Amino acid sequence: LSATGTVGLQEFKSSWVAAIKRHRNHPSIFDWCGGNEHIWTPRLTRLMNELYSLAKDLDPTRPMIASDGNLGYPSGQTNPLIDFYSVDGTPWLGNPPIPTKPVISHETGNYNTFPRLKKAISDLTPPGKASKFLKPFWLTQAHDHLTSTGLIHENDLWSLRSEQLYVFTWKKLIEGIRASPYMSGHEWWCFTEFWMAGNGIVDYAFDFKPGVAQQSIRPFVGDLVLLLNTPGRDVAMAPAFTSGELLRVNISLSNYGSGRVSAKNIRWSVVVNGSSVCSGSGTKSTMVEQGTVSRAVEVKCRLPTIGTFPSLEN
Repeated sequence: LSATGTVGLQEFKSSWVAAIKRHRNHPSIFDWCGGNEHIWTPRLTRLMNELYSLAKDLDPTRPMIASDGNLGYPSGQTNPLIDFYSVDGTPWLGNPPIPTKPVISHETGNYNTFPRLKKAISDLTPPGKASKFLKPFWLTQAHDHLTSTGLIHENDLWSLRSEQLYVFTWKKLIEGIRASPYMSGHEWWCFTEFWMAGNGIVDYAFDFKPGVAQQSIRPFVGDLVLLLNTPGRDVAMAPAFTSGELLRVNISLSNYGSGRVSAKNIRWSVVVNGSSVCSGSGTKSTMVEQGTVSRAVEVKCRLPTIGTFPSLEN
């Protein structure tokens, strides 16, 4: 509906009220959002003021944000129509001012896996009955192309490897977000497949993908997450260490729980070729406040000499 006329505006507000009343008792609703990536005009600002007030009257228990995607931090610092800042990925470049509201990473990730084409097509076109979902046209095109090139038998392997990479890249991204100061949370884009992508934890039928097991995600998505800090190294990927090196790293604790916690009893072990070469635990009690990340343990370990790779010659 066009927001330029009185009828359109009234219809929009009526739909807004109906949506809040319909969903406000659902436990999975986090916040109310007035729209995505708005182009701000005086008329739209007046409308968002009304929607904000309506949301607070109908459901005072949840935060409200007038727009996501373009009211981040610090650009939206002074906007009164947002209860938290939405930012893309990890925003802390330079020295931004301390935020006055919670900061949540928005539309984070968007990593994709290669679909299991036969399963997806079968799930979305069940024989003898109507599907609850629309089947993206490109699934059939991709299946036909792999069949014609003789590669369809490799489909499941491609899917599995892409799912394993999906978990790895998500892990590195979320660990980077949780290591950033002032971050209060993050989204996961998406839980189920976006219609034109393969970015879900579950597939089109809401089945967990074989390479994206719940137990592989829980260690880095939860109230408390341990983070490995490797000073002086590129942490974009998994850090590598040298045979015989004096290993010096820090372990931090990210606390997204409901209150402050103690990081005193963190135990660590360095394992090489299946055997522990050194271990230890935190001896100093470090209190980690809710919503913060603090260094908890320093690890020092002389790695064993395990030989060298042979040089390659032409």
